[in-house]
Amino acid sequence: MFIIHINDIRYFVGADCFILSPGKVGGIYCNVCNSTCSVKRNVEGIKIKYASGTGLDTTHDKFYCPNSNEGWHIEAVSLYLESQNTVSNRISNIIKKDLEDILAAV
Repeated sequence: MFIIHINDIRYFVGADCFILSPGKVGGIYCNVCNSTCSVKRNVEGIKIKYASGTGLDTTHDKFYCPNSNEGWHIEAVSLYLESQNTVSNRISNIIKKDLEDILAAV
């Protein structure tokens, strides 16, 4: 998972931000809070340079959670990532319970 910044907001690709081929998906939900993601369509991507000197421009659709800058969402993302990265199912379930408590309070 990697981090991108849009307008000084930090997004975690695969959690609250998704970069997909243009037009392939009509909508997507945040993996953290299940909100409908906002979308920017046909975003010009990074030019990938190859050793041969040729390159590739990529266009994509960028989906991102509208709640990502909220304090509760920032904490929820941390818990979501922690629950995904632990090797213990028991600890993961405890962390998911904490995440559920945060989301229920919103």
